[in-house]
Amino acid sequence: MNISAMSEEVLLQIFSNIPFPSLSQAMLVSTMWRRLAQYPRLWEKFTLKITKKNVDNFQSMMNLPIFSRMQSIDIVPNVLDSTGNVETASQILKAITSSFIRKLYIGGNDLSMIQPQDLARTLSRLEVVHAHCTNLTKIQIELLLNSCEKKQKLRTFQCLHSR
Repeated sequence: MNISAMSEEVLLQIFSNIPFPSLSQAMLVSTMWRRLAQYPRLWEKFTLKITKKNVDNFQSMMNLPIFSRMQSIDIVPNVLDSTGNVETASQILKAITSSFIRKLYIGGNDLSMIQPQDLARTLSRLEVVHAHCTNLTKIQIELLLNSCEKKQKLRTFQCLHSR
């Protein structure tokens, strides 16, 4: 059977089993493959990696259809720090709160500058949070733990360091 003769359903099934680089390359094959490869459900299994190079584009990335159902974000260490832009950190938290994100890897980032209520609101709605070495304040930790206790949603919270 010629691959171009396959139904869209079959191609979607194939696309759902290929790794990120291959799915990205599949979008370049044809107009039909691009349309199919951009189906948001195909992208929900991947982790969006936020670095210093792309942090300023985070909001626009989250507005792209392919990222609309993504469930995992990794903010690499030192992207958010105490000398950084508090507004950027707040925008990231707001975008996460209003998305399908369920897992957040945020370890190695200084979160001490984020308003405790904003941090608690965002992190408590997630299922998994890896937040080691984040320099949380005592107030942030208290609000976060109280919020999580009430909602019973946070399953994994690793290694909080307070100052």
